[in-house]
Amino acid sequence: MKARARFVAAVAAATVILSSNGATAQDQLALACSGKQVVENLSKGTRAVKKWRITYILDLSHNIWCSVEKCVGGPIAITKYDEASITLVDLGYAFPDSTFRLKDTIDRRTGHFHGDYRLDDEIGITDGECTKMPFGGFPARRGHASNRP
Repeated sequence: MKARARFVAAVAAATVILSSNGATAQDQLALACSGKQVVENLSKGTRAVKKWRITYILDLSHNIWCSVEKCVGGPIAITKYDEASITLVDLGYAFPDSTFRLKDTIDRRTGHFHGDYRLDDEIGITDGECTKMPFGGFPARRGHASNRP
């Protein structure tokens, strides 16, 4: 009888392990970020300051991220993360026919956000704050899928 109980327990444990992707609530998060963005157009010589808002979806256990607003082809590989910060880089995936480059860093302790991007003749620098939201998964894929990690 003890052997059967151990077998049933082992099967139950294996089922839980196999049905789980191993991610914890700490590994999967959504961040609502907002702040101020300074945008300069180099060819036109213009500069504008505007309010900025974005929602990031991150799965650290699978090393992928996406923004809800611009998740074109699916999640993008996370460049770097540790207990202090998360660094997100997009080398043209959001705008594949341009010179788009983006680097965003989120301080995991304070929620401070700093980002910069370049899109053709436009440069943007963003500073703001991020707050955690419930993780609801990644948005459905749209467009091309070349940005898969």
